Amino acid sequence: MMTEGYYRVCYRGLVQIAWYHDEPVEDLESGVKTEGVWHLSGEERFISTSDDISILGGPLTYLP
Repeated sequence: MMTEGYYRVCYRGLVQIAWYHDEPVEDLESGVKTEGVWHLSGEERFISTSDDISILGGPLTYLP
């Protein structure tokens, strides 16, 4: 089980920051139920399957 927070990820070849939120979701296209949803900072706003994401680092911490 992953910790909620910001992560550095790669999605479709684009490295970006994403927020992982641990909540049950259902993929509307496939009908598959999973735990957790990714909120991306790039063009696509969210995806529900972590199989499509490569985690490069995190959870990230805030440094003032």
